[in-house]
Amino acid sequence: MWLRLHSFLWILSFAAALVTLFMDKAIVRVGDPLVMRCHLSESGNSVHLLTSETGIYIERVTMSINITECNFLLQSPTMDCDCHNDLEYVCTILSVAANDAVGSWKCEVEIKGVTYSSNHIQIVLAQLVNWVTITPNITILSVIEGSYVQFNCQTSPGVPAPTVRWFKAENKSGIPPMEFTDGSQISIHPNISGTSSLLQIIPSRNDSGIVIYCKAMNTFTEVESRRRVGMNVLYGHKVQKMNDQKVQEGSRFQFDCPITPGNPSNTSVIWKRDNSSAQWTSKTLTLMSVNVSDADVYTCIASNVLLPTIGGSQSRIDSGSFRLEVIPLKDLEPPYTGAIVGGIISGVILINIITVLVCLLNKHCLLYKRIRKKNATVHCETENKEHTSD
Repeated sequence: MWLRLHSFLWILSFAAALVTLFMDKAIVRVGDPLVMRCHLSESGNSVHLLTSETGIYIERVTMSINITECNFLLQSPTMDCDCHNDLEYVCTILSVAANDAVGSWKCEVEIKGVTYSSNHIQIVLAQLVNWVTITPNITILSVIEGSYVQFNCQTSPGVPAPTVRWFKAENKSGIPPMEFTDGSQISIHPNISGTSSLLQIIPSRNDSGIVIYCKAMNTFTEVESRRRVGMNVLYGHKVQKMNDQKVQEGSRFQFDCPITPGNPSNTSVIWKRDNSSAQWTSKTLTLMSVNVSDADVYTCIASNVLLPTIGGSQSRIDSGSFRLEVIPLKDLEPPYTGAIVGGIISGVILINIITVLVCLLNKHCLLYKRIRKKNATVHCETENKEHTSD
């Protein structure tokens, strides 16, 4: 019985019942070793392996019942072959070359004049991914919050066909990148010219400042895109809730519009009142001298313009209102009335106290003294006399 290992150019494969040929790797890089194994269902005395370039003959010689030996009649410098046992013959290509991938390989076994062929296999050479590009082809992409944005990742050809993975990273140290894993966001299309992948996302304002990039991977390589695209997410300002205000007639009134900044931060602010055409083009509403007629509902309108990288500009407008209540002067109590009245009462009491003290000290009016208190005259009376101190 003899066996041949041939190299055929594009030969249709068919499987044999008695002989099977397989490789330990489906894809191999140039320069790597590759093992091919030929399995027989019946043992034989000799094996003949033949390629299109070099013939290798392995003869199994029976030394005794349980001992065998492989004699190499012709040894290729690029292959190492051996008969492991009665049913398996192994050849290792020490360093795969490009021409080893030309054509297909099979085993042939001839038993009693009948030739049995194995399946056909072909050596597939690996192709490394050399480059990966990402589009849009810019460093910073300005997008409007809540709108779809699409990225495309294109790889060079590779064998096996590369797959693509998408990542986002923050420009902060210590925070690892995060992979996009939602299959509804990603599509991958391998083809002869490489692999193309699309990523679709709806960015929020929290995504502003992150970078998007992709990686191409196959069994032998992992390559990151040449560029990372930064995200600048645009959104409008927000006017916060305002409480109603009270102010006195004739006083000065100022009120700042409470705005949470958007992106971009440049803001256009206009104040309006409901029952008037008056407007104020400032963040601070100022009324120099409030009149009763100024009582009204005042509205702050804040806006900014969003300029995305792709597409036209859009305006974002938000507003908030408060009611101003003016307190008329006639409704106000004089602030010092109580103090004045209290002062007068205190003065009268004090005069009376002093008068009593003087009368006690000047019993029978033996001591005459003038006491002047706000041009008042103090009288001291005795049993029979009255003395007046002016």
